[in-house]
Amino acid sequence: MLSRLVWMLSFYLAAPVLAVAAPAETILFLGSSSIEKWEPMMASHFPGYRTSAIAKGGSDFPWLIGHAEAAVEKQRPDRIVIYSGDNDLANRDTPETVTRNFEKLIGVIRTAQQKYKISFAPIYVLSIKPAPGRREILGQVRATNALLRASIARMTGITFVDVFSQMIGADDVIPAQNFDSADPSRIHLSPAGYKLWAGVLLQQLKKP
Repeated sequence: MLSRLVWMLSFYLAAPVLAVAAPAETILFLGSSSIEKWEPMMASHFPGYRTSAIAKGGSDFPWLIGHAEAAVEKQRPDRIVIYSGDNDLANRDTPETVTRNFEKLIGVIRTAQQKYKISFAPIYVLSIKPAPGRREILGQVRATNALLRASIARMTGITFVDVFSQMIGADDVIPAQNFDSADPSRIHLSPAGYKLWAGVLLQQLKKP
């Protein structure tokens, strides 16, 4: 009997310990049609993460302000990615108004996290993109991105992700391959454009 107990003890001590994989982090994407059209590609662009999106074509920062609390409560994300602003500018909001509405959105998100006892998820804010179909607001896009970057620099746990500079060349040339050739408005991204965004964002997501 004793020998059997000794054998069983040695067996269990020698058995390999199976590693339990940590659950994949959840990324919640908030935004306009740029996020809505990206959602079907997210699983392949962000392997190792669980992704979800709350987005609506034509939406702006005020729309996100109205939907952010419910999204945070339901999804309880580990990370949050935001893209908005170009529709706001196209609708004649000033860069200052866009920035104030962005700051209101951050306030709504942080208040919701506190209210529902959710840890403060890192937030990644994509810069407003340059688009061939909206060249007339290119100056306002630049001004708004500068204000957003400055605002974020004063915040904690929020990263400004510059996709603008990756999508425009010398003399303000905007490479056509980053935009959907079938889109008459020339404002929506192509698969190549989304792949570019994913690469830039992944660099930030992987930072410790």
